[in-house]
Amino acid sequence: CISLASVSLPPTVAYLGNSAFEGCNSFTRIDIPDKIVHIGDRVFADCHALEQITIPPSVHHLGKHIFSGCRSLKTLTVPFPACGTPATYSNFGELFGTTPDTEMRKISQDNETGKETNYYLPRNLSVLRILDGCEVIPSKCLMNCFVLKELHLPASLYMMGEKAIYGCAGLKNIYCQAAEPASIHADTFESIRFNVCRLHVPQGSTEKYKQDKHWKPFSLIEE
Repeated sequence: CISLASVSLPPTVAYLGNSAFEGCNSFTRIDIPDKIVHIGDRVFADCHALEQITIPPSVHHLGKHIFSGCRSLKTLTVPFPACGTPATYSNFGELFGTTPDTEMRKISQDNETGKETNYYLPRNLSVLRILDGCEVIPSKCLMNCFVLKELHLPASLYMMGEKAIYGCAGLKNIYCQAAEPASIHADTFESIRFNVCRLHVPQGSTEKYKQDKHWKPFSLIEE
């Protein structure tokens, strides 16, 4: 439906099947009901005009390549940052897919089998918001996502795996909602520019972040 500019889904919708809106390349926005629990593969693939989208915390399954070809996407809000379920998701790139696209940016990430795979992310995808309820960001999940400028981490987050944000050198702001610093590895933030990226923390928690051996390299910490 290439001329369809928007769609309003009723609050009773709980399931979006594979490719439900694939190729709706006039979409600029879509509001997803809070009761949706399942989003299938390639649901928004090739929605070239889609600029922002919020996947509600009710969703417990994200399919593969949901945003493949979403060239205009700037802001993405998700309950967990990859395809799968809250307990099984792996890497961010799987949300976008492996189809070469000269209008997207190529990044390399390790897939579930450990093999390096090239994924294609929107050039202007600058903001990633992870909703409250997400507890873990797995190893290498956001590896090499250098397009990101702003990352929002939820209060529920308690652990980030090895190289979880490795290579995200474009980050300028990280917003931490947790008063207690999440447990991380020595290389979780490797290659982040600590003198450029500003760390935003809850009121009264600055000292906790400064005293944590893995968080204290951030020289710019604001409450």
